[in-house]
Amino acid sequence: MSDTVLKLIPTSPSFVPGADSQKKATEFLKGLFPHEEIGLTTTDEVEFVHPFQNFEGVFCHICGGQIELEDFGAAMELAQETRFENLVVQTPCCSASVSLNDLRYVGPAGFSRFVIEIWNPHADLDESAVLSLAVILATPLRVVWAHI
Repeated sequence: MSDTVLKLIPTSPSFVPGADSQKKATEFLKGLFPHEEIGLTTTDEVEFVHPFQNFEGVFCHICGGQIELEDFGAAMELAQETRFENLVVQTPCCSASVSLNDLRYVGPAGFSRFVIEIWNPHADLDESAVLSLAVILATPLRVVWAHI
């Protein structure tokens, strides 16, 4: 059986909200998803938050060009050498110096040390709920839908 996971990550890869904010975020989400499993994870290092089966491709946010998976894989290997502390790469499409976190992922993805996961949610989070959660956590958020 496959699972769907709604993931929320800060737009800044290294940002980790304080314990009090995390507790308030959990309470807020339990009000919206009382029957779903909700997890908050903090890692020591920045990690790639992947949409798995929802992944359709990567595009340059500067010129809009598609980044081939081979080129993306090479960029990821380079960034992994610094444990994703340095996400800056040169795009093959327009030679721009960009952060891997700023590329346009279809489905959405990103880099983060902090992840909220809601397993098999019965509904999507609307924009106002995402904004409310961003206020609680004191950071803008990116929504990543993963199908595992």
